[in-house]
Amino acid sequence: IPLIVSGFDNLLKELKRHPDEMHNLTPRAFEEFIAELLKNMGYEVTLTPQTRDGGRDILAVFPTPIGPRLTLVECKRYAKHHPVGLSVVERFLYVLRDKDKASSGLIATTSRFAKDAIK
Repeated sequence: IPLIVSGFDNLLKELKRHPDEMHNLTPRAFEEFIAELLKNMGYEVTLTPQTRDGGRDILAVFPTPIGPRLTLVECKRYAKHHPVGLSVVERFLYVLRDKDKASSGLIATTSRFAKDAIK
């Protein structure tokens, strides 16, 4: 995959053909990729700053008949051998439930979740 791919659609096509190339994206490019996926699903998306993001990388709002639904997204562009651990999940749940009181949350990763994080 070239480092610079023109357009989201081209990047999506390349990643469909070569999913392991997701690991070559920078962490910020991974956040931008996930944000663009959500935009294509109808969400209004805001990327948080790269530092001091408050424990979430993307604020995604989906309009519903009863009002907007806020989904917080935390992106972890990890190596295959580095699972998302319990501490990441616990921090994210705190931000989701107690800090932002969001409707839902999503942890997007290029890796997998550790057994304790799944429990």
